Amino acid sequence: MLESVFDAAMQEAMRDDIVNSAEGTYTVPKKAFSDGQMGYVEVYAAGQGDVDGVKRLIESAGTRYEYNVEIMNIINEEAEGYFSGQKDFEAVADIIQSRVSLYLTE
Repeated sequence: MLESVFDAAMQEAMRDDIVNSAEGTYTVPKKAFSDGQMGYVEVYAAGQGDVDGVKRLIESAGTRYEYNVEIMNIINEEAEGYFSGQKDFEAVADIIQSRVSLYLTE
């Protein structure tokens, strides 16, 4: 997600939703959740502390990306044949797929 889009969403989350009616002006919830039984929660505008907490949570999150050296070695070895003109793309892709599948099976 682009940081500018996230920041805009956080600004919107902090804006109160206000309704003007014949009965007066009042704030309405942004969302309401229910478990269908007894639980009911209304969510109003976030405060700066809420937004800061979400940002800290995001910044502290790690990546799920894991670099597998063996798979990259297989790709690099086989791609060499394609880039040198010895094999076509489909043949190289098939070989890589086969070798990686075998490696993962082992």
